[in-house]
Amino acid sequence: MTDILIVKDRARQTRKGIRVHKRVACLYVFAMRTLPDVRLQGSSLERFKTAPTRHIEEQMDTKTSVKALPSELEQSILGLDHVAIAVTDLDAAIEWYSKSLGFALVERRVTKGEQTSMTSAVMQAGRAIVVLIQGVEPESQVSRFIEHYGPGVQHLALAVDNLDTALARLEATGGGSETSVIEDKGIRQAFLRRDPESGVRIELIERKGGRFTDRSVERLFRAFEERDLY
Repeated sequence: MTDILIVKDRARQTRKGIRVHKRVACLYVFAMRTLPDVRLQGSSLERFKTAPTRHIEEQMDTKTSVKALPSELEQSILGLDHVAIAVTDLDAAIEWYSKSLGFALVERRVTKGEQTSMTSAVMQAGRAIVVLIQGVEPESQVSRFIEHYGPGVQHLALAVDNLDTALARLEATGGGSETSVIEDKGIRQAFLRRDPESGVRIELIERKGGRFTDRSVERLFRAFEERDLY
């Protein structure tokens, strides 16, 4: 173990906030290139113990290790449309989002497939939309998701300007969807393959003034049911 003491120095107050003195900043940069676990607490660097590492440069230069998103796909994504969260108690979840975070209940529905069903609620606060979903039967796709991954984010829906173009670009880069395109008035949706690390799916959604309807949600639910997805 290497025992290193970095001398504290006073920080200087500027109009934009605290600026660490150049000498301390230089020591911090030097330490970051030499040691794996430097902590900046308050306006100074503290004494710590650590072991040398060979991977500091890899940790420092993340830009070279992260694969960039294809520029064409990046241009297709407009932003986050909504987040779907699988829960075990829909009423309790609605109450928490309403009372604790100020979300309003926009709509609530029961969606039935051929064999199973789910109940859901759309919550909104400003431009933020959260869709809470709960399986009715143990065999429901939402119940199966919770069984495998626990309650939490079931999918993220990304808004795109053109769904067909976005899917074509995904296919060209080795990606792809696991459902067909589900269409309703002013809205088109497709689900991609699940992230194997987190269990989260990505949904691509194109809106032309459309909103969720009983028919569009049921079509998505049945598409998952037909392919045994959850």
